[in-house]
Amino acid sequence: MKNRVQVIIVSLLLLAGVIGWFLAAKNRSSTIGRLSKSGPIAAPVPKAVQPAASPATAPPAIQPTTTAVALTAPVAKAQPERPVVPPGMKAQQLPGAATPNLSSPPAPASTPEAAEQALLDMDQVILMIRDYRTIEGTNPVGTNSEIMKAVMGGNSREAKLGPPEGQSLNGQGELVDRWGTAYFFHQMSATHMEIHSAGPDKAFGTPDDLIQR
Repeated sequence: MKNRVQVIIVSLLLLAGVIGWFLAAKNRSSTIGRLSKSGPIAAPVPKAVQPAASPATAPPAIQPTTTAVALTAPVAKAQPERPVVPPGMKAQQLPGAATPNLSSPPAPASTPEAAEQALLDMDQVILMIRDYRTIEGTNPVGTNSEIMKAVMGGNSREAKLGPPEGQSLNGQGELVDRWGTAYFFHQMSATHMEIHSAGPDKAFGTPDDLIQR
């Protein structure tokens, strides 16, 4: 009888232990389920340690830099020295001195007399062209130099009809006026020609131009 009681007591203790273990396991399972639903628990983040404020320091002083600017005074242009003329020697005989052109006389001054004489010269040119037309039946054509070649032997009779007395040609074979400018021959037709002189200013298209027909 005593042994049976002991067996029952041990069985009840074992049963109570199993029931207690089962309840503890169920409680632990329920806690894990709640935690899984609420998400992982974030670990506490330690606060950042702020560095101790250092005393304010003034920035290093910037030393101003100065650039020296050299001020140079304008250099005066050297004036050419005048050559010293030895006794008995003219200035144009010095080396490098400009030699006047002695081959051409100075241009006449712009005076009414000079203009009148220039018109007389142009009358002689008109007569020269007329003589050529008498031989060939028409006026010579071309530039100033080509016309002068024609009247100075380049015609069918090889007659030398120019240049007029007192007038001359330049280096290009052109007949020039009293001021050294080549005449402009304006061919109006086969029998009509105008002679243009640039006048004292040696420029065509200005008020002092002279024209003869």
